Amino acid sequence: MCERVTSKSATAVELCAAGVGGWQRGVLLMATLLGLPFLLLGAGPVRAATLGDRSGLYVYEGNDNRIDQYDTVSGAFVGTVWDTSWGSDQSYGWIASRGDMAWTPSGTLLVTVGGNNVTVFPGVVEIDPKTGNVIKKLDLSYQPTDVVLDANGHIFVTGWDTTTVQEYDWNTGFIVKTYAPNVWYRPSGLVVDEARNSLWVYSYWSAGANYSALHQFDLTSGQLLNRYVNTSFLPSYARTGILLAPNGMLYLATSQVGPVVEFDPDAGVFTRAFSGGISYAEDIALGPNNTLYAVESGTGTIAAYDIATGQVIDPAFVMTGGSSTSGLLTDPLTLLAVPEPSGVALTALALFTGAARLVHRRRRARYA
Repeated sequence: MCERVTSKSATAVELCAAGVGGWQRGVLLMATLLGLPFLLLGAGPVRAATLGDRSGLYVYEGNDNRIDQYDTVSGAFVGTVWDTSWGSDQSYGWIASRGDMAWTPSGTLLVTVGGNNVTVFPGVVEIDPKTGNVIKKLDLSYQPTDVVLDANGHIFVTGWDTTTVQEYDWNTGFIVKTYAPNVWYRPSGLVVDEARNSLWVYSYWSAGANYSALHQFDLTSGQLLNRYVNTSFLPSYARTGILLAPNGMLYLATSQVGPVVEFDPDAGVFTRAFSGGISYAEDIALGPNNTLYAVESGTGTIAAYDIATGQVIDPAFVMTGGSSTSGLLTDPLTLLAVPEPSGVALTALALFTGAARLVHRRRRARYA
């Protein structure tokens, strides 16, 4: 629950109970009503996290059969977006032990689901993150693991028991194309790169290479353009998240040399590995202020890293407590567009809220 208070000087502040305690709200309220605009000097509006907000951090909890939302700045728990556990309104078993999520342009969520092998088939489900209601479902004959959406409304899906990536028209459910069948074994982790007209796919075993590999496919033809093999940097297990950052670099969750590795798509080389925090990562997501989140599925620990330096910011940004926390999702464009308090305002707010850890996370470095 949030309160919106406006003073005579038309200075407005949103106070959210999830992030600011009662006495702290009182102090901020008093400062606002007394007309102390210096508290907000140089700051945008104070963002209040709401359930289903695209600026949140979404976490796929496999063993707990639900999707939870956390605040991308404070790490505070916002709420459960979708619950398919026993006794809930949804069919039991929809959430898989390993899965993925993607945003649609309309603000709904696409979620890979495992089914229960009896009444519910595996596939991709579209849900309303504000209500948890299921809007649509695409049934598949295989267990999907990763899903991404392109600008044309097509989804790209990998699966545990497939050796291809399937592209579907989400509106019709028809297959558009199959990406290089039998080129790799067990594809897992993919990202659409519109600027390079490419689909990047990670696989933990690549046919003919006997190693894990990163593949680049042409989005138009579906043909394989490049395959990058590096046993020192690439992970060696099935579930690996990939993201394309605003700086043009690719980042992969890994277990080999650090929790995250960076790849330069233009040069075709692995450039560095992140350090500190968790020992390995299964999925990654972008956060505000040059932050990258990485999840260690076995412990449910989500660490925060500075994407500019590769160093850990917070080794335990979120502790979900889940033993199968496999998927992370944010909306980078929304996060970059959200005004965040800075400078004098942040320091002043930290004094009143005790949020010193927020100051630590406000990174001056921005995406290039």
